[in-house]
Amino acid sequence: MQTSARGWHCFKCEAKGDALALIEITRSCDHAAAVSYLEEFTGIRRPERRNKATESPQSAFQLSSSIKSPPSKPPAQDQSERIAIITAFIQKCSPLSGDALQYMERTRCIPRSILERANIRFCGSDYVEIVDDLGSTFGKEPVKAAGLWSFYGYFKAQVGFLLLPYQSGGLIVYLKARPPLSKQQCEDLGVERFLFMRGSVPCFYAQGQLQLHSERDRLLICEGEIDCLSAIAMGEAAVGIPGWAGFKTEWVRQLKPWDGRVLLVLDGDPAGQQGVQDICSKFLDAGLQAPLVKELPAGKDLNDLLVEQCRSKK
Repeated sequence: MQTSARGWHCFKCEAKGDALALIEITRSCDHAAAVSYLEEFTGIRRPERRNKATESPQSAFQLSSSIKSPPSKPPAQDQSERIAIITAFIQKCSPLSGDALQYMERTRCIPRSILERANIRFCGSDYVEIVDDLGSTFGKEPVKAAGLWSFYGYFKAQVGFLLLPYQSGGLIVYLKARPPLSKQQCEDLGVERFLFMRGSVPCFYAQGQLQLHSERDRLLICEGEIDCLSAIAMGEAAVGIPGWAGFKTEWVRQLKPWDGRVLLVLDGDPAGQQGVQDICSKFLDAGLQAPLVKELPAGKDLNDLLVEQCRSKK
């Protein structure tokens, strides 16, 4: 990780931001909780200042007059309402087609059948229109509180994005977004490779794979959604985590049926090695066997191996 007076930049996952953004990621909390933590840690309180949260952000697109920036601290929201709003948002976004489908199916070599089961969607210039429509249905404040404004950066940059739903018990409980672009293309356009909804990630990606414990010999824990989908395309049972720091202690209990059959597939860099130690310690603390570790070739991830496998068959 590189740090400077302007902030930090992680070269493993390409995330970057200020001190608050780093706290949000490492502590899996929202912005308000990160501010509170920093105030407690430093003893420095924020000065009172005018709240600009209701001012409409500037955009290359013409925004609906009813859409404004979300407040920094959204009101408390019932989980069932949040799930209903997230589900409605996904339903209004487009199924994969065109360049977005080609990126996932040809560039990433993930079969369409797996993409459809994962319910991956695409959103573009209709983003604000969709959010505006949901505001009319559910109310503007509940929609803001649900965290759908988190993807505004892509809309502002006029970049369409994939939506990767996190599902638990058959319900969509969280969303992560990424453009169907390479790392270099994102850098050239000045956009983030990934954007998360407000709040912490509540479950594994592809959590339904945990139910396969009686059918499969092992379970892979993969770093990132694309690697998880790649493992599934290879015929493995797999779940994904949004970086090893996002792995929660309470998730270990769900892996008890897989005890002794879990394989960690993290990046092979120093950060990945730290992640292996952290996750293994969580297993041991829960009374489970430490996972086996799959060492990937230097500079490679699981999707790279899938792409090489696909190309070798042509």
